[in-house]
Amino acid sequence: MYGKEKIKGGTIVCQSYISGIIDYYKFLDAMKLNADMPDNMKFCLSEEVSLNEIHKQVLAFMKKYNKLHRKFVAAPAVLMALSAAYPCATK
Repeated sequence: MYGKEKIKGGTIVCQSYISGIIDYYKFLDAMKLNADMPDNMKFCLSEEVSLNEIHKQVLAFMKKYNKLHRKFVAAPAVLMALSAAYPCATK
């Protein structure tokens, strides 16, 4: 990933954006404010998953659904990517 970006520093910028979305999601979860969030926007990350792996999963999702998300706000698309790659176990 690093050093092979189309835009120098692109990996850091992308991972920072993803991290911000994860942090905000965790904040909402801690405050019990995401209960009404649709299931396709919820995700559960294990402590073992690296930010590099998360980044790869988000990129793969974005490439797969490029036409759908091209004119879409990025944050919900990242949530959907995280949900697809890291779904929560059903109770």
